[in-house]
Amino acid sequence: MSMCPHCKAEFEPKRADQVYCGKRCRLTHNEERRGDGALRGAVSSVRVLRRGNVSVVLRFLPVDRDNASQLTPGTLVEILR
Repeated sequence: MSMCPHCKAEFEPKRADQVYCGKRCRLTHNEERRGDGALRGAVSSVRVLRRGNVSVVLRFLPVDRDNASQLTPGTLVEILR
């Protein structure tokens, strides 16, 4: 048994990777979480490059991919899709 993070109901997952009890809970939970318009991501890796430059890899949810961008300090370089 698993517990739905949105409605807190216990349910039997149909797949090993199922997190929510149903589509409605998954969509509602994601809409509520994104409600403030913030772009949420996670730092995947950080590397120090030559000449003191830094490479930072961020991971975003697929729904946020249009808002993800590659950044250079102070400069927007390109939009990744």
